[in-house]
Amino acid sequence: ARELVQAERTEARIAAERAAATAAATDVASTATAGGIPTNFLALYQAAATTCPGLPWPVLAAVGQVESGHGSNMGPSSAGAMGPMQFLPSTFAGYAVDGDRDGVADIWNPADAIYSAARYLCANGGGNGPQGLYNALWRYNHADWYVLMVVRVAGQIAQRFGQPVPVATR
Repeated sequence: ARELVQAERTEARIAAERAAATAAATDVASTATAGGIPTNFLALYQAAATTCPGLPWPVLAAVGQVESGHGSNMGPSSAGAMGPMQFLPSTFAGYAVDGDRDGVADIWNPADAIYSAARYLCANGGGNGPQGLYNALWRYNHADWYVLMVVRVAGQIAQRFGQPVPVATR
């Protein structure tokens, strides 16, 4: 009985710590702001989004900002994600696009990574309205705070460029 009580206390402590971490991440996500987009990345986000009908290009730009600051921190991350769109190599291999048409799909190449991100988001419903966009972003990073952050930043980018503000709902 004592071991059961100890296990229940440990489980409650872990749940409380998890809830606190989620709340902290959500707080950070709700205050995220869009930064400037390098012109070469802007052109790639806009062009790559056209390969997925319904995918707003500001969403690709927001993913690029959140993941690597538009290529300023390309990793690898502690999870092993790499490149300007922070793909795991195994995920990149499954969705790789030769965005610059040089004959090689390279995880570190901005054109290849951005077009691959558009393909990945599209394959996971990113062009299929608010629920599809939510699901696609959640698949990109399995966290509600991540979806909130990307959508917040995408909305700011969209407003800056006179585009419709993307909406993502569960």
